[in-house]
Amino acid sequence: DVQAPANDGNFTNITLYWNPASATGVEENELATAIIYPNPTTDGLFNVDYVNANSIKVVNLVGMTILEDKLDAQSGTKNIDLSGFTNGIYIVSLSNGLKTSEYKIVLDK
Repeated sequence: DVQAPANDGNFTNITLYWNPASATGVEENELATAIIYPNPTTDGLFNVDYVNANSIKVVNLVGMTILEDKLDAQSGTKNIDLSGFTNGIYIVSLSNGLKTSEYKIVLDK
C-alpha cells in the first residue's frame, strides 16, 4: 500500500510504504494457557486444563525435568502424578511450539 500526503507546505515529496504483518493486525500465535488444580495438592495429583498447547514439561526448582510429554490435542486435560516426589514447588511449562507459559504448583503432602 502506498500513500502520499497532501502537498500543503508541511509535507512535500513524502511517500509512505506500509506492509502489514497480517490483515487483522492480530497476533496469530496465541500463548498456551492452563488452569491447574488442586494447587496446592496434598496427594501429589494435579489436573491441568490446557488450551493452545502441544507439549507439557514439569521441572523442580533446581531445573531437573520431572515430566515431559506431548499432548494429544490442542486443548484438553492432562493428569499429573507427583506423589512419588518430595514436597516443594514445581514449574509446569506448556508450549505450542512457538510460545511457552509457565505455572507454579505446590506439592504439600
